[in-house]
Amino acid sequence: MKICMVLSTPFPPEEGIGYYTYTLSRKLLEKGHDVVIITRGSLNKAKMDVMDGIEVIKAPFIPIYPFHVHLHGLFVNKIFKSIESKIDVVHIHSPLCPLIKTSLPLITTIHTPMLTDTNSIEIKSPRAMIEKIMGRYFSYPIELNLLTRSDMITAITNSVAYELREYGLDQNKIIVIGNAVDTQLFSPTKNKTNEKYILCTGRLAFRKGLFDFIECGNYICQKYPDIHLRPFRPISCLYKKQK
Repeated sequence: MKICMVLSTPFPPEEGIGYYTYTLSRKLLEKGHDVVIITRGSLNKAKMDVMDGIEVIKAPFIPIYPFHVHLHGLFVNKIFKSIESKIDVVHIHSPLCPLIKTSLPLITTIHTPMLTDTNSIEIKSPRAMIEKIMGRYFSYPIELNLLTRSDMITAITNSVAYELREYGLDQNKIIVIGNAVDTQLFSPTKNKTNEKYILCTGRLAFRKGLFDFIECGNYICQKYPDIHLRPFRPISCLYKKQK
């Protein structure tokens, strides 16, 4: 089986969704399937590469907001049509991916509902106000259209499935598949230590709740001096580039 994954984040991965699709693709390859990933490229023509056995196509991306997703979709669908005869399943990873026009089975995995993100934005600056307006009137309709046309919807957590009720979806019909862990990369250490610490793993960005994490961590460390605060960002140079 050949699976075509579509995402809007960098590849090789630099954040959660990228890591997720990378690891999933590797596992599918191990099981004998083929994977091709279509993601955002630059203003130049489409670029094709192979990374650890995964075919990667970077479709042209024109950052003209708020029409960037629609414009990108024109290039993505043109590329997809050229390979559609070899594809069996289309797997889209939110957020802000263009809809693939096809009669093939379409699966959409929701990592972060745009409507939830939009509702949580506090209007403390003109930029925040613009992001809130764009999220509600441009991003939300794009995602809703994608969900409406999907044959199967999956979510990475129960909380994400719950949040999708705002899209008019039945939470019980959403398949929660969770975030997997690469046990070859992450496993219990042999040299155990008695050190106590609070660990944060993830992209260093405001939307990850880092200010809350630091505030809570500081409180705990002051109350318990033997506990340390350790933010951690995954290393992105773990991926081999193959010709």
